[in-house]
Amino acid sequence: MLAIPSLTMNRVLRALLVVVCFEMGALLLYLPWSTFWEHNFFLSHFPSLIHVVLHPSFRGAVSGLGVADILLALSFIGSRPGPSSVPPQIARRSMRSLWAESPSSVTLPTAAAS
Repeated sequence: MLAIPSLTMNRVLRALLVVVCFEMGALLLYLPWSTFWEHNFFLSHFPSLIHVVLHPSFRGAVSGLGVADILLALSFIGSRPGPSSVPPQIARRSMRSLWAESPSSVTLPTAAAS
């Protein structure tokens, strides 16, 4: 069995995530304005949905989700995964030890009087 470094696997998964997000965004942007949207299974079996689904505001909202998905994919391209925001010593502590701390043992910083 080949050992794939985790960095390479992270890059592959990140590239796959970018492709899937961009493709879903493109579909959500295009499909509400196509003929596939007007003639589909759900509208033929649930005619009460026709007035909602074919309304231009609903179509615009779905297209807006597509634009947001495309922007999300583009932001994944430009960003790099950073370190975890949780310090390692806190991450290793169990939930039981966190609940066992009494509120009196927690000290809050106070503002210096001027």
